[in-house]
Amino acid sequence: MIYLTAVAMVNALGSSLNEIADNLQAGRSGLVRDDEWLLNHKTTYIGKVTHSLPTIAREFLIYNTRNNQ
Repeated sequence: MIYLTAVAMVNALGSSLNEIADNLQAGRSGLVRDDEWLLNHKTTYIGKVTHSLPTIAREFLIYNTRNNQ
């Protein structure tokens, strides 16, 4: 069994657990209207992360991919 003792999250609702929780409790979805995401430029709604991603420590640079941030 695996136990998670510390969780970090960044998504369209925020870049900290408190910010995400506050936005969820306020009823915000984090979705924004976008006309450039689709190739045909039709309007769609996306969850866009607008925060800067944290820097990965030197010893973990081998794992420096977009998926791991």
